[in-house]
Amino acid sequence: MTAPADYITLIAELKPANESSNAAKEATGEIYIVPEASRPWLSGNFRQFLDKNWNKTVNISSQADCHKYVTTLKKSHMTASGFACTKSGRVLLYLTIASAKEIEARLPK
Repeated sequence: MTAPADYITLIAELKPANESSNAAKEATGEIYIVPEASRPWLSGNFRQFLDKNWNKTVNISSQADCHKYVTTLKKSHMTASGFACTKSGRVLLYLTIASAKEIEARLPK
């Protein structure tokens, strides 16, 4: 079993400046929700969602208004992937930036 320190994640709740586009949104596929992902400052519905799925691999595509989210980190050029869910005008952004194993592999030997 993995521990929370085995992953570097970004978990944010945002209020978008613009409404979401109507573009087709890609299914999330299976995503591992790290333990301790449910932050106390998240809205209740997002916090409950992460609490319910902590330390599980889940397919979030079945959740309303959730889709895959992939980006590239500016400085390291590493890919971070996860999902974004929209509810009540707010967006939950959950990205796995790296596992400890991936970080260790990038360190100079």
